[in-house]
Amino acid sequence: MSHDVKADDIEDYLYDILDLLMIEEELIGGNKNPASINYMSSHIIRVMEELQSGKKTLVNDFEVNIYNNVKMFKG
Repeated sequence: MSHDVKADDIEDYLYDILDLLMIEEELIGGNKNPASINYMSSHIIRVMEELQSGKKTLVNDFEVNIYNNVKMFKG
């Protein structure tokens, strides 16, 4: 299964969403900041490629990270 979706395409789409919401990205840390559009679009592509190859490492890591953070805040 091959797809011609590129990180740039997703990045453009996410920028369009931000434009619609009238939000400008001015985050400290730039492209390495997990909240930046560039980081999110690149991560989405990695997750898609991994899922297409039958792996779920990034998805599982995300779930564990969320669980640990929620647990930390809930006590």
